[in-house]
Order: sequence, then structure tokens, then C-alpha cells
Amino acid sequence: MLSGLMFPINSMPVFFQYLTRILPPRYYVSFVESEFMTGGVNSIRLENGIYLTILGLLFFAAVYKNTSMRLEKHSPQPLRESIEARERRVN
Repeated sequence: MLSGLMFPINSMPVFFQYLTRILPPRYYVSFVESEFMTGGVNSIRLENGIYLTILGLLFFAAVYKNTSMRLEKHSPQPLRESIEARERRVN
């Protein structure tokens, strides 16, 4: 509802206008609207694309870091030993 799709962002209270600046749907909806309405405006594409790319990279980095830590932390010892033994046989 804060993406600007249902309600225009300009008509929202100031607090919500600032809040929408950190939410990804605002930029996605703006990007899609510009593509369908005007056939694409390069300045809108660039602004929204940069924001969504940065946000995607931040989420990817956070997930990558947490996933590798969880796998190492919760991996059972016999599994690690069997992987190491398999690697020794291959080499």
C-alpha cells in the first residue's frame, strides 16, 4: 500500500512519504508504471535500477554470509569427515 500503486505517494502524510523512500516496491512500481505509460524514461530507469540493484546486492550479501555461517555451525561432524575422506580419495 505504500508503493504508490494504490494511493499516490504525494497525497500521503509526510512521515509515510519518507518511509516509502526505503521500501523497494516504490521503485519497482515507478519503474513498471514508466514502462507501460511512457515507453520508458531513461532517468526513471536509471534511478530505480540503481536503487534496486544496491538493495539486491545488500540482501544477497546478508543471505550469503548467514547461510555459510549456519552451514558450518550446524553441519554434523560425521558429514564433515565423510566429505573430507571423499576429497582425499579424489585427490
